[in-house]
Amino acid sequence: KDWPFHNNEGRFEARAEINDLTLSYGKSWPVAEHIQGVANFIDAGMFMQASSGESLGVKVNNAVAVIPELAHTTVDLNVSGGGNTADLINFISNSPIANKHADVLSKLQMGGTGSVDFHLSLPTHDMQHTYFIDGNAQFKDVDLSAPQWNLQLSKLNGPATFDGHGFHAGPLTGGFRGEPSQLDLAIAQATGDPNTVLAATITGSYTVPEL
Repeated sequence: KDWPFHNNEGRFEARAEINDLTLSYGKSWPVAEHIQGVANFIDAGMFMQASSGESLGVKVNNAVAVIPELAHTTVDLNVSGGGNTADLINFISNSPIANKHADVLSKLQMGGTGSVDFHLSLPTHDMQHTYFIDGNAQFKDVDLSAPQWNLQLSKLNGPATFDGHGFHAGPLTGGFRGEPSQLDLAIAQATGDPNTVLAATITGSYTVPEL
């Protein structure tokens, strides 16, 4: 009768080992698959730690999910992972971060690898429309090309950040037309202009014939 023990009247605890779980955590977010982990249900809340999984090719190395009280608070996810840069961009373009700009992002061809860490908070009563996300990534030896815009950069390295308003990468150091260069790339609201989907700035020293 004292359930769910808000004032320490008692304690409920259950532990579940989870294998090959598929998790749909919001209609607008890519499904997470092949999750291995342990879930602890304590009183009316849940704490889960995953040791592996993936979403659209992005590998999860470690993830922690916390729900302080089921159905009344938020799902807090802290995720670390990585993979091919193309998969990272694909994840972003298929999530609320930039799914409205998927057509433009599909024009970017990217190779190389990257790591990613992010915190995602989803209210349990409205996982589709209300969320908070804050994340960062690190690119390694990324080749970027956009044939439609006659753009080709190679061996880009550097940081990136993303949130609910967009994605920003830079400064990324690499090569443009054979010369050392820096790239600054912004997607969605990170461009600073609501009418601009993607903005890129390239800085370097080039010969007059190259210009």
